[in-house]
Amino acid sequence: MSNNPFTTIPSYGFYLMPSLGTLTIANHKLVTIGSNWFKQTYLIRELNLQNGLLLDIADNAFQDLNNLERLDLRDNKLHMLRNKMFKDLGRLTYLDVSGNKLQTMGRAFSELRMLESLDMSFNQLTDITNDMFGGIENLLYLNLENNLLEDVGDTLGTLSVLTSIDLSSNSIANLSSTAFIRNSKLEEIQLNDNLLKDVPLAILHAGDTLRGSLIKLGLSGNLISTVHSDSFGQLSYLSDLDLRNNLLTVVEPNSFIKLPLLATLQLSGNQLTTMHKASLDSNSRLNNVYLESNPWSCDCDVIGLWHHLNESGVHIVGYDTILCQIPGQLEKAKLAEISVDESYNCAGKAVLSQFDIMIIGIVAGSFLLLIIVILVVVVVHYQRKGSRRSSQSAPPQSTSTPRNSNHEDGLSPNTGGSQNKLVRDNMIRASSHKYDYPYYVEPNDFSSQQHSPLKPKLYKSRRESDGDGYLEPMELSGYEPMSAKK
Repeated sequence: MSNNPFTTIPSYGFYLMPSLGTLTIANHKLVTIGSNWFKQTYLIRELNLQNGLLLDIADNAFQDLNNLERLDLRDNKLHMLRNKMFKDLGRLTYLDVSGNKLQTMGRAFSELRMLESLDMSFNQLTDITNDMFGGIENLLYLNLENNLLEDVGDTLGTLSVLTSIDLSSNSIANLSSTAFIRNSKLEEIQLNDNLLKDVPLAILHAGDTLRGSLIKLGLSGNLISTVHSDSFGQLSYLSDLDLRNNLLTVVEPNSFIKLPLLATLQLSGNQLTTMHKASLDSNSRLNNVYLESNPWSCDCDVIGLWHHLNESGVHIVGYDTILCQIPGQLEKAKLAEISVDESYNCAGKAVLSQFDIMIIGIVAGSFLLLIIVILVVVVVHYQRKGSRRSSQSAPPQSTSTPRNSNHEDGLSPNTGGSQNKLVRDNMIRASSHKYDYPYYVEPNDFSSQQHSPLKPKLYKSRRESDGDGYLEPMELSGYEPMSAKK
């Protein structure tokens, strides 16, 4: 019944076709689907109403289609789907409402417990509510491509058996870090042509969830500039990674080291100038690499990567179109025609790549730090050792004890402590002159500020002559002042 000009169908229009299994009314001019159009059409399993002018569907339009399995409503003019619009389609497994003008869904799918595939692409959806997918327990494939979505939040958490989701061509700049954390069966995620500036954290945070399932990841047509060494976590089963048409300038070494089954890597259409072969050393299952449309600098890293891929049997897609941009002598040269020889300074000697320089810098820095620590320890050790020697060679501090009545030092017991000290000091000074025995300067001579140290009164100790314990005055000639040097 396709390509017909009629705009309506009479009630019970298919009543006389009880054995009808498939009904196709494509390219039609129907504006609405009435309540009784499909009365008593219990055996229809597939209904195709694509590419028409449908604006609305009555609440009970599908009430007798109890065995319907596939419903195609794509490319019409529908603006909304009412709550429980499909409540009578308990056996529906496939529903396509793509290419309409849908802005909201409500709970239209809540009764579709057998639904496995839902296509809502090319609509005008700006948001997905948390209850939109409530009740869809067996959904495997979900297509939300080419809408106006900025995020999906945690709305996918109820889809526990979902295996494929397409969120391409939306306005997603930041994807919730927990977007896929409950989707342990996901095999394919498509996030192409969005506004992502980095590999979304949702991929990294769902690493434990997705490591045993995710096979294909599409991130082409975004704004990603760097692939970090931990961008993809441990996606052990990932075999197809698409990073085409981004703004990539850096692919860090070991970026793909945790992707042991990676078979296809697409890096074409970026801003890559160099890439070290260490980036792909661990990917022994790699079969196809796309490197064209990059401004390659044909340095030793790139030449080394090229020959590493060739020696590993990897197919470099479009190899004869990959051109060098720099250096000058290699501009526009085909990378496939460059050999590792002396003319490019990449053979016969060790050429340091950016990665090599980084490693050498880390090692050299660590070695220098170790030397500094050792020097500090040695200096501190010798300083402490010198301090101990100085303290051992210094004369011990005398501890003054009360003088007894024997006056062993020849000082009067009535002399005060400060005077006794003064006498001892002057005795020591006097002993440095030409006399062979100590002389004591009478402390009274120094008790006044007017005394002169040039002509002091000297006494000879009786301990050295008579031993009677008193001081005997004596006159000396040729006395030199105490300040004079020998």
